[in-house]
Amino acid sequence: MAKNVLLAALVLAALVRGGTFFLGHAGGGDQSYYTAAAMKLEKTGFKGYTLRDTAFVPRPGGFVEYTHDTDPAHSAVEAMKSAGLHYYDTPVLHVPPLFSAVIRFSHAVFGPKAYVLEDKAFPFHRGWHFHRAEFYATVVPFTASLATLMLLAFFVLGRAGTAAAALAVFALAVSPVDILAADRVWADSLVTFFVFAAFILYLEAADRRRIWPAAAAGVFLGLGILTKGSALFFLPFALLHDLRVEKKLSLRFVALAGAALVISLPWFWLLYKTYGNPFYFPAAPLPGSGPDAKWFEFVTNRPWFMYPVNLFFQNPLFLFAAAPLAAIARRRSLPEENLMIAWVVFFMAILLTVWPWREERYLLPAYPALAALAGLGMSRVRKALEARRKNLGSAALTLALTVAIPWSLELAYMYLYIWQNDTLPVPF
Repeated sequence: MAKNVLLAALVLAALVRGGTFFLGHAGGGDQSYYTAAAMKLEKTGFKGYTLRDTAFVPRPGGFVEYTHDTDPAHSAVEAMKSAGLHYYDTPVLHVPPLFSAVIRFSHAVFGPKAYVLEDKAFPFHRGWHFHRAEFYATVVPFTASLATLMLLAFFVLGRAGTAAAALAVFALAVSPVDILAADRVWADSLVTFFVFAAFILYLEAADRRRIWPAAAAGVFLGLGILTKGSALFFLPFALLHDLRVEKKLSLRFVALAGAALVISLPWFWLLYKTYGNPFYFPAAPLPGSGPDAKWFEFVTNRPWFMYPVNLFFQNPLFLFAAAPLAAIARRRSLPEENLMIAWVVFFMAILLTVWPWREERYLLPAYPALAALAGLGMSRVRKALEARRKNLGSAALTLALTVAIPWSLELAYMYLYIWQNDTLPVPF
C-alpha cells in the first residue's frame, strides 16, 4: 500500500509540473535571459557568454526568437538600459553558466533550428496546446524537479521507510514554489537538485566517516555553484557542522571543498580576470520606473518574517516539520533530522539577511530537507496518535492531506497557470 502511495505522489508531481509544456515562457525576465545566454554559447562559445549582441525578435504565431545580432539598434541590452536597467550590460554575464549550457545541449537534442519561446497567453484565450518549440528549454527545470523528488524519495525511504518517503514526496510535490520553479525556465530547480545531492552525500560521509562520499558531494556542490551562486552557502554550513562535531577541520570537509573548488574554479577565475573579483555581482538592478522597479523595491523591503508566513500558508504540510523539532527537545531526534533542521534554518537565515533580493524561489535549495522533515513529522504524528487509539493517526493524517493538498494545488493553479505570475505573493 505504501509503495502505491509513493508512486501516486511521484505521478501527481509529474502531472502538476507537466503544465509547463502547455504554457508560454517569453515576455522578458530571467527566462528570456537564460535562453539568450544559451543561444550565445552555441553561436560564439564561452567567450561570448554575455547578453551583449543579443536581440529578442517577435515572430509570427506569438513567438520570440533569441538571436545573435551586433546591431545596437536591435540590442536587448540597450533596450533594457533605455528603461533604466543596466544590470546585464556586462562583458561577462554574472550568472553562472551551467544552466544555460544545459539548455544549449537540450536545444541540440530537442530544439528547433532557432532559439524561441512562446509569448505568455491565458490558456483559455489561445487554447491548451503542447508547445513543441519550447520543449528544449522547459524540459530542463521539469526534469530537475522530478529528479529532486525521486532523490527525496530515495533518501527518506532508506532512513524512515516507504510511508514517510511518500509523505515527504507529497509535501514537496504540491509546494507551489517548487511547482513555480519547475514550470519556468529558471535555474532554481537544477541548483536545488545539485545542493540536495551534495547534502545527502555529505551526510553519508559523516555517518560512515568516509572520504569518497564527501568528494562526490563536492562534485555535486561544484555543479550547483556553476548553476547558481547561492549553492556556495553549503560550504560554510558544512564547515560549521564539521567544527561542531569533530572539533577540528576534517578530511571530509577538505574533500568536499576541494572537489567543489576544482569543478567551479574556471568560473571564478573568469570573473577574477574580467572584474578583479571572483565573487563579482553587479549593483542592484533597480530600474528607474515601471513594474520592474516596483517589484525590486517590494522584494528588497519586504520584512524577512513574511517569508516563513508565506511558506506555511502556501504549503500547510510543511507545518509537520515541527514534529522533529519537538523530538529534538525530548532528545529523541535522529542525527539526520538535526542536520536537516540546521540546514533549513542556516540557509534561510543567510538568504533572508544577506541576499539582496528575497524572492521565495531563492529559498528552494532548503525545500527538500524541509519536505523530508515534514514527511518524518507526519509519520511521527501518525504513530503517536495510533498509540492512543487505533486508526486515529491514519484518519487524522488522511484528513490533513485531503485539506492541504487541494489548498496548495489551487494556489499553484490560479497564480501559475491561469494568471501566469512568476511569483506567489500570498498572503504577503
